[in-house]
Amino acid sequence: MTKLKTIFITIIAMTAAIYLAGDYLEVDMDIFAGASETTLYVVQTVMVLLTLSLIYLCLRLFKFKGIQNDLYTRKSEALAFWGSIRLGLLGALLIVNTLLYYMFGNEANFGHMAVITLLVMPFVYPSASRCEAEVTPAEPENKKEEV
Repeated sequence: MTKLKTIFITIIAMTAAIYLAGDYLEVDMDIFAGASETTLYVVQTVMVLLTLSLIYLCLRLFKFKGIQNDLYTRKSEALAFWGSIRLGLLGALLIVNTLLYYMFGNEANFGHMAVITLLVMPFVYPSASRCEAEVTPAEPENKKEEV
């Protein structure tokens, strides 16, 4: 759990550093600002598809049967492994979208995708109660049978 929190905080800190460098320190990162419209369109399309699909995958990752069974049997080792994968995917999306926002000269679509990814991050925050809930099998509800 400590490893996951470290990954989470590192992702947020790296994104904040990119933001501060781009907006306040005015570091010149717009290397693709003169790129053609076709290049911009292709990169935006790929990133929109990646962002939407990976956000959905990361939010649903622990609901897949194979991963769920692994979490129930190996508990902390599986949680560290699958949690790192989930945070790594979301972190990569957040950092790449933030970098592309500045690299394409403040192109708004990349900024919007970075904000959407940032809004998803609290839903995967590795708190103690969430980690415990994800490695504990849910008890089936007792249904009363009518005779």
